Amino acid sequence: MEYAIFANTRGYHAFLIILRFGDRFTEEDLTTITILKSVFGNFFIREYCILVMTYGDFYSKDQTLPFTSWCEAQKGKFKDLLTECCHRIVLFDNRATCKKVKDSQVAQLFALVDGLNGNRYTDAHFHQAKESQTLLILQKQKSLISDQTVQETRLIMQKLASFQNSTDDDEDALENLLCRAEALSTNLEGLDKTTGHLFELIQVAYELAENVSVEIKVNASMKTARTEYNKHQVLVTFQNEEKIERIKTKYARLKADCPNDEAKKESVDKELQEILQSLDLDFHEQWGSNQEMFLKRKKEERKKLRAKHIWKLKKLDRKYRDIKSFNTHSLFSTLVETIKWPFRELISAVLRNVFKHNVSRCFSK
Repeated sequence: MEYAIFANTRGYHAFLIILRFGDRFTEEDLTTITILKSVFGNFFIREYCILVMTYGDFYSKDQTLPFTSWCEAQKGKFKDLLTECCHRIVLFDNRATCKKVKDSQVAQLFALVDGLNGNRYTDAHFHQAKESQTLLILQKQKSLISDQTVQETRLIMQKLASFQNSTDDDEDALENLLCRAEALSTNLEGLDKTTGHLFELIQVAYELAENVSVEIKVNASMKTARTEYNKHQVLVTFQNEEKIERIKTKYARLKADCPNDEAKKESVDKELQEILQSLDLDFHEQWGSNQEMFLKRKKEERKKLRAKHIWKLKKLDRKYRDIKSFNTHSLFSTLVETIKWPFRELISAVLRNVFKHNVSRCFSK
């Protein structure tokens, strides 16, 4: 379509929208008109379009009113279309064999073209309509863009949640998550092209990046606490191992004192295993308690930072579900499906210098 516009540098005097007499003008047809205006500009119908109603032979059989009177009597959506194109409409009898009738039809059409005062639709007008064209493309792609955004965001959220519930100190991993979140928002801004059509998705990406930033700040503020925690855990492990070695040494001596008393040795071994199991249980309880205390402190630190930063992590899932629900019924798909008869043919190019017999031959087909 773009090539067809650029191919004729002088531009086009008029565009013809072909209608068929007897067919009902529906909401779907009106939606198709909206698509045409999105591609060619809001002024397209008003300033450059002429309606050509075919099957004029059916009209002659069914109606007694003059065609102009019939048009004036129309109501609803079709009347709105007639009004928008300033009542530029001509009736064509495709099966007419009389040269006088055919020439008269073509003459009426050229009279309407002349009424456009010689203005031409050029590539400059097409460029002016670029914003609406971009919006139409975004409507087509939004479902796919949203699905990809949801998928990437969920992956980042899962990794972030995993990090929040651990004692790991992986700064590189968090920086990588931040880079991914910022790349997501940058990509969405590029696709949006300032149309605002992807505003919700961009906001989600911003909020996600903000949450990762908060976690990086939490991680930085917890460095000292993490160092203390790690030292303490190492100390606990060392003390536990020392205690185990002392107990094992003690019970080894007890067994050595009774080399021939198997019952005594068995009793000593059993007592040793019970003590070791108890120590192991105490050790893991203490280890878990220390870890719990660290995570609690980490949570408290994050809570402090929430007061200074936007924190909407819990709301993201609901937003994603809302977006996903919207995208299940893609607006563009609905529009495309409505393009059917009587608007399946848009004849581009009716030039003033076209010979009358060529135009007549075109419509007789």
